[in-house]
Amino acid sequence: MIPDEPEKGGGAMGIGRVFFVRGAMAALSFGVLLLGSCAHTTANVETTSAPSRVTRAQALATAQRYAAHRWTPSSRNVLHGLAPDGIRVDTP
Repeated sequence: MIPDEPEKGGGAMGIGRVFFVRGAMAALSFGVLLLGSCAHTTANVETTSAPSRVTRAQALATAQRYAAHRWTPSSRNVLHGLAPDGIRVDTP
């Protein structure tokens, strides 16, 4: 804990507090600088985009088909080894 007043005759706690405050201020300044550099800019971003051609009803119908799909596993779905793309697969 850093006391409010440095101890008499010791001065070291006062110097420690100065270094602590300087360090805290440096960290705060760095954080502000870092956040400022992450600010969103739209200089090279195209602001117009084509509207979606999918209607709300079409999106909901597709979602319903996925939600209601019944999948029945078979031995063709079992793989223990490398898939064609080289990734190891171990079907539980």
